[in-house]
Amino acid sequence: MADNELLGYIKRVKKMGHNDQTIVEHLKKHGYPEHIIDDAFNQLNKKLDLLFIIMIGLVSVLVILGGIFLFSKIKSMNLFAPNPICLETNISIYQIDTQSSACIFADSSRIQLMIENTGQKDIEKLDFIIAGTKTKMHDALIDLQIKPTDVFPKVINYNPDEYGDFKSITIKPFVKDNDKLISCQAIEIKELRKC
Repeated sequence: MADNELLGYIKRVKKMGHNDQTIVEHLKKHGYPEHIIDDAFNQLNKKLDLLFIIMIGLVSVLVILGGIFLFSKIKSMNLFAPNPICLETNISIYQIDTQSSACIFADSSRIQLMIENTGQKDIEKLDFIIAGTKTKMHDALIDLQIKPTDVFPKVINYNPDEYGDFKSITIKPFVKDNDKLISCQAIEIKELRKC
């Protein structure tokens, strides 16, 4: 193990701008054995490695704490809260004799739905995302005025060759708030009966 005097000397001359090779040659000229010199550099590098690891650890902890603090501030500002108008907006799939009206034709070419406005606001737009095993398709109905308790029928042409077997349908309602369309909570259908 190298003594503190040698370690201090190496640190000082490094700070003065000398490179490791120059320092090693100088120490060899002054009688230091190579294994003592190597040991001294290894000790200094281990200390630097440890300092580096500690610094990375501290920075990581500060970033995590900063993220938690920032997230709590954003959350307290209710940026993730739903628009209040959406609290009065709800849709569901209409039930016929306790059976869902959502169905797919035998050849899988069409999907039929009856969407009920079970909320308290008029539905102005409906977005449909139909996921198949191959890809998704998007459909939308705009300029609607589905009043509360109204039922709206929808038939979607579906090409199983293009989209694959049916996986799910996501239906998202939109309501107006001061002439601006607001997206509200979607519903998802994962099973369709045969029509």
